[in-house]
Amino acid sequence: MLALSALAPMASGQTFQYLDPVAAKYDLFITAGPNASKDEDRNYMDFKAGEFRGLMGLGQNSWDYVEPAVGFGGELNRHSQLYDLQFNPTLLPGAVINPPSAAINNDLNAADAFIKSYITYLSSLPTTQSFSQRSSAWTVNTTQDVTVLDVAGFNMSGGGDTITLNGRAGGDDVIVIRSNTDSKWEKGAPVVLNNIDRRNVIWLTTGNNNFDLHKNKGANFEGVIINSATTPQKDYTTIIGDVDFKGQVYASHIKLGSDVFINGSSNFGPPIPEPSSVLLFLTACAGFMFRRNR
Repeated sequence: MLALSALAPMASGQTFQYLDPVAAKYDLFITAGPNASKDEDRNYMDFKAGEFRGLMGLGQNSWDYVEPAVGFGGELNRHSQLYDLQFNPTLLPGAVINPPSAAINNDLNAADAFIKSYITYLSSLPTTQSFSQRSSAWTVNTTQDVTVLDVAGFNMSGGGDTITLNGRAGGDDVIVIRSNTDSKWEKGAPVVLNNIDRRNVIWLTTGNNNFDLHKNKGANFEGVIINSATTPQKDYTTIIGDVDFKGQVYASHIKLGSDVFINGSSNFGPPIPEPSSVLLFLTACAGFMFRRNR
């Protein structure tokens, strides 16, 4: 269900805004990029191997590869103006490949705008606490509705380097983790959530830095990954593979492989119905953002 509860009180007395459902319905979204003359300067995705179930969005001017070793059981929305698309997965039962249309273009463009404005919003939130680089076991216990943590990157290696995020029992807490340098999880370093919805854990990479999960031996990782890199780059900035990933990804440069399995948020919890005209009117008047009712 949708509710007018895009409001989570913060310690500062402000209210927390959730990502608009036009964008939040996507489980994997490649943001729109420049119509660049050089291949390496474009937004791009390379999905080499694994399985995807959920809603995938390919933004305008992106360069996208999905290879035959990928089992695709989700739904694809692609912009009619792509630099290149080689979409050749093994289609699984239930797969839906929507042809480009003006309506899908409008939806992808709106989602892209919401994501980029949301990055600006998340970056502006007041910090609850700052930390140096995390390279060993780390536990966070929330004491308020919204917790914003600034971390100088992660270098997690091995099962002992567990990140445990504990929400308050019976609450609906939000944790925003902002990383301003490269981050890496490998050799089975897990992320464990207790009393907190994975859609309420936001991993925001600021600046042009990497978020790397591709050598993590199938360890659990949960949350919403948002990589804010928007300038031309030759390297992938978000890499996911060999990890039990549960959540959503919004990024400009992404590589998925080594048998990553993505089961998007649309595959658990209640479905999201279309908002009624009344709710749309209230949204326009109040400026609120909707969220899923957990």
